[in-house]
Amino acid sequence: MMKLLIFLTLILVPLITTAQAREPAGPWKRIRTVSLSWWEKMGMFAVNEHNKNTRANLEFVRNLEGKEQYDTGARDVLILEAKDRSGRIVKYEATVFETMPDGHFFWKLESFRPI
Repeated sequence: MMKLLIFLTLILVPLITTAQAREPAGPWKRIRTVSLSWWEKMGMFAVNEHNKNTRANLEFVRNLEGKEQYDTGARDVLILEAKDRSGRIVKYEATVFETMPDGHFFWKLESFRPI
């Protein structure tokens, strides 16, 4: 009987835990200081990742505005300016997911598009 109880506990607890509905992500909040070095580094990261993924040759200029949302990590959307090969400055929207899985910050570029 004890073995059956242990077996059922090992099977049912993970099923119940994963079957629970996830809480919705938090509300979007405006980033008031997109010119601080943390956000500047994130903007540069987004441009560099986009360059790696597309072989583009954009150069980060500055962040214009941003917003963030907390979920299983932080999702940050930055409106930034980048200079293309011809020297023209273009606005882009970059979405970066930020998490801290092993005590170290990890950024992942989710999207990067001209606006």
